[in-house]
Amino acid sequence: MPLLNRNLSQGSLKAKTALRSPQGNLTAKPGGRLTQLATMTPRGTSRERPVSPELDMVLALLAPPPHCRALIFDCDGTLADTLPIHYQAWADVVRQFGGHMPKSWYFQRVGVSTVELIDQLNQSFGLNLPMGPVKQAKHQRFAELLSGVQPIVPVVEVVYAFAGKLPLAVASGGSRPSVDRTLAHLGLTDLFQTIVTIEDVAQGKPAPDLFLKAAQRLQCRPQDCVVYEDSEVGVQAAQAAQMGWVKVAVGGRGGGTPGLGASS
Repeated sequence: MPLLNRNLSQGSLKAKTALRSPQGNLTAKPGGRLTQLATMTPRGTSRERPVSPELDMVLALLAPPPHCRALIFDCDGTLADTLPIHYQAWADVVRQFGGHMPKSWYFQRVGVSTVELIDQLNQSFGLNLPMGPVKQAKHQRFAELLSGVQPIVPVVEVVYAFAGKLPLAVASGGSRPSVDRTLAHLGLTDLFQTIVTIEDVAQGKPAPDLFLKAAQRLQCRPQDCVVYEDSEVGVQAAQAAQMGWVKVAVGGRGGGTPGLGASS
């Protein structure tokens, strides 16, 4: 039986209803698909969350089913709106090494690991970027730009809502230093029981390794987990792991159609 099977157009949120805030909106369209999930105004970092009808409705949309036993979150583009910062860091470093990274090229590869991205850059543009120095320079440049990273509030609200109630993990194709810095910057690190990054597995997304490792550390069966993701390769990894998934997108990034789904 599918882990997730929810029609977002039912209940109090009717088709084409939009949630709006100064920073963005979330829309449900006919058929129950999420078409956009942009950063909304945070309610603060306290566990005592002020009442907000908009964010409460978002939680109702994004909450996992009652029989879910664990939640696994991607980091970049799901918990944190890091993708513009990552692109800027990549563009600066690739330029430093004599190349050019088009923005559209990068956003088509959201979710790909650093090592694979450097390989693809070399193959696509005939470059010879050295793996070690480019990785180090990119991590350093990202750290310099980190202060500009904002939370993706609707997803972070899910974390706050279920922290202490369900086991929570982060499973990211990013490097450990970058993921650790991002979570610390947002004040989220202590809410997760485990953090899995590319250094912990043999293969990154779309292989299921990251999510399976997270489930193993949480001592939960894969079919009892729900994954929150923003990228197509991340959803593919969740499907390969036989996990339910919730796909979110900020400002149309991430590719494909956002929504809720299941691996049967």
